[in-house]
Amino acid sequence: LLEQGRFAEATLISRESLKSLEGSGAQPQSQAAIGARRAYSATLVANGNWDEALASFEALRASLAADPPQPASQVP
Repeated sequence: LLEQGRFAEATLISRESLKSLEGSGAQPQSQAAIGARRAYSATLVANGNWDEALASFEALRASLAADPPQPASQVP
C-alpha cells in the first residue's frame, strides 16, 4: 500500500496488525512484532506524523534493547 501511495490505508492496516500481535501476547522483541512496528513506523513517516513516528521508533529501539542479539556461536 505504501508503494501505491495509499498512506492512510497502510497506516490503518499496519496499526491493526501491531495491535493484533500485541493482543495475542507476542513479545515486543519477537521478529513478528519488530516487523510490524517497523512497518507501522514507516507508514507514520509517509503520512508526515513525525511525533507519532518518533514515538514508534523509540518503542522499536526499546524492544530491540530488551533482547540483545546472541553471538553467532549461540544461535541454534
